[in-house]
Amino acid sequence: MEKGPYFWVYDDRVNVSDVVGFNQSRMTLLGRLSDQAAAGDSRYKYAMDQIDVPKNFQKIYALVQCTPDLSASECRDCLYNASGLIPRCCDARQGGRVIYPSCNFRYEIDRFYDPPTNSIPPPPDSTSNYTVPSPPASTSQGKKGKKRNVIIIVVIVPIAVSVILIVCVCIFLRARKQKEEEEVKDLYEMEDVELFQLDFGTVREATGNFSEDNKLGQGGFGTVYKLRENHSPSWRKWNEGTPLDMIDPTLNIGPRSEIMRCINIGLVCVQENEALRPTMAQVSMMLSNYSVTLAAPSKPAFFMHGETSILPLMNASMLTESDESRTKSPQWSNNEVSISEIDP
Repeated sequence: MEKGPYFWVYDDRVNVSDVVGFNQSRMTLLGRLSDQAAAGDSRYKYAMDQIDVPKNFQKIYALVQCTPDLSASECRDCLYNASGLIPRCCDARQGGRVIYPSCNFRYEIDRFYDPPTNSIPPPPDSTSNYTVPSPPASTSQGKKGKKRNVIIIVVIVPIAVSVILIVCVCIFLRARKQKEEEEVKDLYEMEDVELFQLDFGTVREATGNFSEDNKLGQGGFGTVYKLRENHSPSWRKWNEGTPLDMIDPTLNIGPRSEIMRCINIGLVCVQENEALRPTMAQVSMMLSNYSVTLAAPSKPAFFMHGETSILPLMNASMLTESDESRTKSPQWSNNEVSISEIDP
């Protein structure tokens, strides 16, 4: 308990007809309120009340207060010391206030506080040493609060961990999907580039070692040669009776009859005559029912008839009359293949 510094304030009005009776009533009220405030618990230590002054029909309103860290005896002693300063500061005054670091009191002839909602417990016997007991409700409330905090933590932690795991899995799956899409895209781009890349040996073989007989003229990009006849390899192998030669060795692991059947069905579907092509229902029947006899395929629509093709495009002014007549002749048939689109 701190005993200083302290200070006081007072009302300048002096209008007390019975000074002795006023001072006695004030000290009685402050003494009673000091005992009541000292009896408070650790949450609050204060008290307020009023008293009638005899003869002059006045009322005195007072409020006393201690800091909650003081014990009952310390609160009572602090307020008694503060009220002992009244003769020096506030004697015969209608109002006054003394403030210590750990306690204070105030009195006025006008009410300066709202009436309390809860009744103040009766003061204990001043002759006995009063000890404020620790309320058991606080202990039980503390245990309940700790238990509630533990339950909240136990519930929130698994939920937070689950949410984090779900987010991590979603991020991982999305990153893997993007990586797969990029790999497929790179593969397609690489395949597209490879389709237009011819090594020197292939070009030399196609032009007959750059023979003058295959030379068509001189274009803006250099000498232009004609290539060999470009037949469809599938149709050519089928006519030669060696369709299995075009099968990738890694795929040549099934029955030869099934491989031949699939090639036959594929060639039937791309015949030049649209009337001879099977419908999708017939194709499904051919693939699922081996008892169905397959028809011999006819010439495909994209089969190349011409004897020459030109690589690259050349300047028309560089061609001779014989070259122009030869290049203007029909070199291939129109591809009128129909495409069936199936809705899912």
